[in-house]
Formats: sequence, C-alpha cells, structure tokens
Amino acid sequence: MKAPWLWPLALIFGARYAVSAWFEPLHDSDLAWQQWLGQFILAHGTLPSMLGPEAFAAQGAPWIPQEWALSLLVSFALGTPWFGLLAIGMALAAVGVLVITAQTARRTGSSQTAVAICGIAVGLSLVQSFGVRAQVLGWLMLAVFMLLLRTAPARTQWWIVPLTVLWANLHASVMLAPALLAIWTAGVALEERAWNTRVRHHVLLTAAAALAVCANPLGIRMPLYALALFNSPIRHVIDEWQPTTIGFFAFSGGVLPLILLMSVLGFEEPRRWSEIFTFAAAAVLSLTAARNVPIASILIAPLAAQRLNSVLPARLEVGAMTRRAEQIAFHALALAGSFAVVLLLAREPTFARSSVPLAAITAASTVPGTHHLYCEDFAWCSWALAHRNLRTFIDGRCDPFPASIWKQYLAVYEVKPRWNAILNGQRIDLVLAKRTRPLAQALRLTGRWREIYTDSTYALFIRRRG
Repeated sequence: MKAPWLWPLALIFGARYAVSAWFEPLHDSDLAWQQWLGQFILAHGTLPSMLGPEAFAAQGAPWIPQEWALSLLVSFALGTPWFGLLAIGMALAAVGVLVITAQTARRTGSSQTAVAICGIAVGLSLVQSFGVRAQVLGWLMLAVFMLLLRTAPARTQWWIVPLTVLWANLHASVMLAPALLAIWTAGVALEERAWNTRVRHHVLLTAAAALAVCANPLGIRMPLYALALFNSPIRHVIDEWQPTTIGFFAFSGGVLPLILLMSVLGFEEPRRWSEIFTFAAAAVLSLTAARNVPIASILIAPLAAQRLNSVLPARLEVGAMTRRAEQIAFHALALAGSFAVVLLLAREPTFARSSVPLAAITAASTVPGTHHLYCEDFAWCSWALAHRNLRTFIDGRCDPFPASIWKQYLAVYEVKPRWNAILNGQRIDLVLAKRTRPLAQALRLTGRWREIYTDSTYALFIRRRG
C-alpha cells in the first residue's frame, strides 16, 4: 500500500500508545484483578462461574469472566520484565487498527491524503480508551472484520467466521459481528430488492457469525452476558459507560469530525443502504457511551475518507516517493518524531507518577486477622485480591456485583444518611478513601474510626473496637 503519510502517523501514534501501555500498572487497577483471574485459571484449570469468598458481600453471584485470555497473559507478565512485551503488543494492536482501517479506505478508492486525514481521527479516537485491555484486541478484530466485509469477494468473506471465533475468546464486543452483519444484510436486501445470491450469502454469513460467538469456554453465556450489559448497574458508575459530551476529546477530536463530514457530503453508490445503516449505527454508538467512540471511528473512517476525495483539491494529493534518499529522510523524520513523543510523555507526571493506592492496600494487608474492605473507588480494591486476609465489598470486576450492592456502595460513596448503617450492616472494618474527600471527613467525625495509614492522597481507616 503506497500511503507515505500513513506510516509516520502509525509510528507517532504507536509511540503514544506504547508509553501509555508501559505505565499502565501505575494507573489501571483492572490489571490487578486480571492478574488474579489468570492465576485462578492456572491454579484450578477452569474459569470461575461465580464470585468467591474474596467478595464477601456478593459471594456466589454469577460471573462471566469474558476477558480470560488477556488475564492469562497479564498473570504471566505483570510485575515481571515480560510486561514490556505485553505493552508493546497492545500498542501494536492499536496501530494495527489504524493501518487496517486505512487499508480499507485505500481499497475502496480513497486517496492518500484522505486516508491520512481520517487516520488522524482514528488515532485520536483510540487514545483515551486505550490501555492494556481486552477491548483493544476487540478493536483490532473489528478493523479486520470491516476490511473483509467492505473489500473482500464473497468467498473470502467467510473468513469472518473464524475471525469471530477468535474474537469471542478475547472480548464480549464480539457481539458487534452478528449485529453489524445483520445491519449490513438489511441494507443489501434493500439494494437488491430480490432474494438473490448476494442476499442469501449475507443471510448465511450472519447466521454463521451468530453461532460463532458461542465458540468459547463460556458458550451461550457470552452473548447473554453482552445483552445483560444494557441493563447493568455498572453503566451508572463507570465513566466510560456514560454518554459522550463535547468535552470528551476522543469524541470531539476523533469521531465527531468524521460524523460531520459524512453528514455534509452524504453517501453514494455502490452499497448505499448498507453503508447508511452502518453509519447510523456507528453514530448512535458514539453518542451512547464514551467507550464506543473507537468502535464508531473504525466503522466511519473509511466512508469519510472515500467521500473526502470529492472535495480535496488534486494538488493536495501526495505522490509515492521514488528516490531512496527521500524515503530514508522521510522515515528518519518519522522515527525522530516517535522518539520525541516517547521522551516527552515519559517525563510527564501524569504518566510517570502512580495514581493507585498500593501502599495503602499493603498497609491494610498487614493488619492481623481477616478484614472486610470498602474502597471509595471500587477499582482500588482489585489490588486487595492479592492478599488472602482482605475481603472486598466491590472490586474492579464490576459486572457480577448485584444492583443492591451497587446501591449500597453509592450510598456510602456519596455519604448519604444511611452510609454508616451500611458499613455496620456489612461488617466493614476497613475503609480506604481519599483523605480530603467527604467520606474521609465523615469517618473522622463519627469517632468510631481511626486512621492507621495516611499519605498525600489516601487515608486508611479501621473501625474502633467496641
């Protein structure tokens, strides 16, 4: 693929993703429960089907550990030099999303300049949701899926089925495969207006993909879990599940320009209705939850690049460089830019300083006896899973905890009138909070709690005896 503007973008965005992944253990508490899950699978030879005694308030609640494959990798890598390879692998997966989406755009007739412009939008849309997370692998699967669906001949499109099987063992976003195929097939039927070979092909492909999502250790529980997320209580307490706003940079700087571009320039033949339906679904997804922004950009960017050709002046088109000296200079400049990104971000306090309360969790684990721990930010309690004497009220696994537990968690977090009664009723004897937040101040005022650890950010309280 001759797209000289794409590779510098891939290098620079790749450097940004790599730095973020490298420092992920300093900021992302989800890695702690991922490591715990991987160790559980290795020790027991099976996936857990419910919460155990480590979650004292919800023991026995059904759990669908759909990110088990990544958890195995994290269990091997976290805390070892091998984590660097995992970080690089996740950065390469994100770069793969950018490159494959660009390849889709080029195969559908987009110019090099249009590819570069839309590639920037895709790269920006991934930044805020990127991390050492299974959803990044889901993005990569989606990019390959759309490449096959949009550009491959009918026979080659059947590779979508094994791709869906692989996807189903990585992340629950695999439900996008049959859903998007159903939307695409509806568009094909409207375009053809006949029960012909093309329509039959897409109907069969959709049915095969729907079966493929169950080809994982969780079976039918995987799609049922994905459907249950629409009414899950976690949607109200996790930032990434909140509707997007203009202040969310990945949306305003990434997918929103693509949506506006398509809204102005419209659609053209061929595949008019298939693409209209896909665009509409992507636009709705981008508005409903911040975590859907990368998905929407992958779906819309090739369309936007194709339509951008109609308004870009010809003089802006970049020809492929033929002289070896030009190629060397161009790639050297791109490498220098990527190194600059690494050096600048590595010195940025936002990346280099830890934002997780590891010292406070360690202090809690040194208190003799077994304890019930409430964390003001539930994700912090993921680090407590590594300590056998700590039991968590809610931790970063989120999904399996019942709505009643989430309501109690929020009542304590917001220091509502019954907050202290909830702590008493759940026999919580350790509370970890930010030292200047209302919860920490309320604990001090009751006289029933004593600070046993404090630092510049966090305070750990223990219930006074009697």
